[in-house]
Order: sequence, then C-alpha cells, then structure tokens
Amino acid sequence: MTEKRRLLYLVLLLVGGGGTYFLYDLLSGEPSDDAAISTLIFIGAVSLMLIVLVRRRRRSSQRLAERGQIECYIRRPDAPEGDRYRKWNIGLVTPGQGVFTFQPVLGRTRIARGEAFEIRVTATAGSRYPATKWDKFNRLEANAIVLPVNTDDGPVEIASQTDTLDKIEAFLTGKKSRDRRT
Repeated sequence: MTEKRRLLYLVLLLVGGGGTYFLYDLLSGEPSDDAAISTLIFIGAVSLMLIVLVRRRRRSSQRLAERGQIECYIRRPDAPEGDRYRKWNIGLVTPGQGVFTFQPVLGRTRIARGEAFEIRVTATAGSRYPATKWDKFNRLEANAIVLPVNTDDGPVEIASQTDTLDKIEAFLTGKKSRDRRT
C-alpha cells in the first residue's frame, strides 16, 4: 500500500469515527455543542495515537532496511496438505547470493513466530505474475506480485511489491538492484 493511500485511509477512518461518535452523543441526548466538543476531544486523542503508531511503523521499517531485511510473503505450493507453508506466510527475508533466510512473523507486527530458516535458491522458475484475487483478498496486499523460484526443496513463491522483488532478485543473482535507493 502506498504512503498516500495509507494516509487517506487513516484520515477517512478518523473522520468516520468522529462522525459516528458525534451521532452517538446526539442520540444519547447530549446537547449538540457538548457533543461537538467531546467529538473534537475524541478526534484529537485518536489522532495522537495514530501519529505515534505511524511513526513507530516508519522507524521499524527503517531499522529493517538497515539490517538488510525485507518484508514479504512466501509459500510452497507443492507442500503436503496441512503443511504451514502451503499457504502464504508473512515474514522477514534476509537475502544473500543464492540463499535467503526467512523469519516468520506474527501478522504484520514483525514479532518473530518460530525459528528462522534458510532457503537455497537454484533459479527463478519463470516470470512474475499478479497474485490471484482470492490471494489478495485472503492474505496479500492489493497490488502484490508473485515471483516463482526453484529451491533445493522444490518450488517456492515469493509475493510482495515490485520494488521489493527487485531487491530480492538482485541479492539472489548478485547483481545490482534496479532501485536506485539501495
């Protein structure tokens, strides 16, 4: 999700929450001027919390970039039924030449869930393709792209944004990334 779109969603959430709170106060029997004041206080408090959360997320993303970790999703489509990596799993990838380390995390929180493991990549298995609508609805971000790769243990699919996949491919092949910021 782009930064502008995320900001727009937060503003819409704030305005919608404020409007709902105002209507609740009015329907509860509060005079309109008292309801307006309490709504402004509510919006101010929620705005401060959102500012703190957004700044914390931004700092966390910067720390990940400094450590060389990239947030993305992986799955093994040929894994046996019931295997936890048959479905998309979010995690932090630390790419290297021909190998990457995947640390599963709890949701989008970046809290480690389980042990990190290495995946040895032999080659990309084909060109990138857009994720299915079901995958986007169920787990992935709206504009996620899937990169199939071959590994020693069978095919693996990596899903993320285009620039993130560029970085992963650059590390795996040992070439420079097409992104000028890295």
